[in-house]
Amino acid sequence: MNISNRCSVGAAQVEFCLALALLFLTTTFAAVSAPASAVSAAPKTHVLFMGADISLTQGKESHPVKEVTASSLVIEPGGKRVEVPLWRSTDLFINESLKVAQANVSVENLKFERAYTPGADPFNKFSRAVSIAANESALSDVAQAGVAQASLNAEIAANSPPNPDTTALTAQTVANAVVAQNSANAALVQTYGPISQVNDVGSHANRMGVEESEQMFDAIRMSFEVKPEKDLTHAYYAVIAQIRDHDSKPGHMRKWAYVKALGAMSAGVATKVNIYQGGLPPGYILENCEVHLYDNGEELATSLSRKRVPLTDEEAFEYRIIEYVGANKGRTLAAVPAMVELTSEARATLTPAQLDENCYVRVAKDGRVTGVFRDAAGKQPLQDVPLESALRTVRFKPALQTGKPVESIVLIKLGGIR
Repeated sequence: MNISNRCSVGAAQVEFCLALALLFLTTTFAAVSAPASAVSAAPKTHVLFMGADISLTQGKESHPVKEVTASSLVIEPGGKRVEVPLWRSTDLFINESLKVAQANVSVENLKFERAYTPGADPFNKFSRAVSIAANESALSDVAQAGVAQASLNAEIAANSPPNPDTTALTAQTVANAVVAQNSANAALVQTYGPISQVNDVGSHANRMGVEESEQMFDAIRMSFEVKPEKDLTHAYYAVIAQIRDHDSKPGHMRKWAYVKALGAMSAGVATKVNIYQGGLPPGYILENCEVHLYDNGEELATSLSRKRVPLTDEEAFEYRIIEYVGANKGRTLAAVPAMVELTSEARATLTPAQLDENCYVRVAKDGRVTGVFRDAAGKQPLQDVPLESALRTVRFKPALQTGKPVESIVLIKLGGIR
């Protein structure tokens, strides 16, 4: 699949963003974060890496790809699921962006090379040329035999009793045979040069060598193995190659991408992927090739991801807050839970009544819970140790006032966090 592309940031900007993010992680929340010794001892459960956002253009708008099936790309314009057939999905855009992911995928034995489609392969052309030349040579031989037979018939007629009708017919037959032979020979000369080279395998081989030296590759061949650490339900991959035209200068690169579904994958089970895809610009130069893995529309960190930086839970959370604040410049928003689910450990300590109880929490600028109350004014402490402990594990996207993080008190019901 040929893919259009655009980058949200240039290489220098990407490097700057990465350095800024890491600096922010180590300084912004220093006052409220765990001690350095505790942070260093915590396991690195997440990975900060350079990922690729894939979107599909329809009309004048671009929509993120949410899923890839065996035959289509899935987008959700206006919240409505739309499946776009893969053969129509040529208006894809690739945007590089820093991401944080927990699930890690091993990508091993990555190999890639330029290749030919069957129609562009010099060896295939050589084989076809030899076969066609043999057939056309046979036709020329047939025409030459026709001339010889017609000439013999004319000689026999000349030694027979005179017959004007037979003489005229014989002369016309000879003339037609000569025209047929000349036409066959002319076709051979036009295609292969002198008649002596028609069945000259060496001549065809030389022509093949010239074409092969031009390296007009128009396909790519790849292979790699994928092994996830966790089960994946709707996995797919995107191969993104940095290419340039054969007559372009170094540095004038563009992206080419190929997207395909992997389906459900089991943790620890390796899947071998083989790709042979045409449609690239003839003679293209392959500068680099990357593999990106996704599950349910979310990109996963792989062993080959660029700019990999291992993070603890705390560091990953802090980075996501940085992303949230950066994505909502100038906006005023209430604090909302950043967690998609309550930990099983915290849920196990609570009764159904506690899970259903309305509580109020003070959310600091960094998204951490710093107080738990029974009232919206924050005057009455909760005084329920198990429930308070569970509430303090919840992480929030902080309230924003014209884009600036601010402290706030918000209502929360733990049963509402699945």
